Amino acid sequence: MGALRFDGPVLFMKLGNTALDVEHPTLGEAIFHVMCQPPDDRGLFDIVNEDGLINYTRMREIAQSDGYLIWRDENQAQRLQAGQFRP
Repeated sequence: MGALRFDGPVLFMKLGNTALDVEHPTLGEAIFHVMCQPPDDRGLFDIVNEDGLINYTRMREIAQSDGYLIWRDENQAQRLQAGQFRP
């Protein structure tokens, strides 16, 4: 798997249905959404990007990476400045 692009588009699903209200979520947005869900629901989500399927186990690893944490902090700061902050 190459370097992860957190701003790259993904297909985001929950039990076969598209999740989120965003038509084309990015990898970062999809992982952020999953990590905000109750722990028992997180395993219901899958992400498909250009490298293939990302299940919850892999999402959890990515969410702990330095690259994701930097993306998350920058994204939240931008949303806060734009008045669009969502926890």
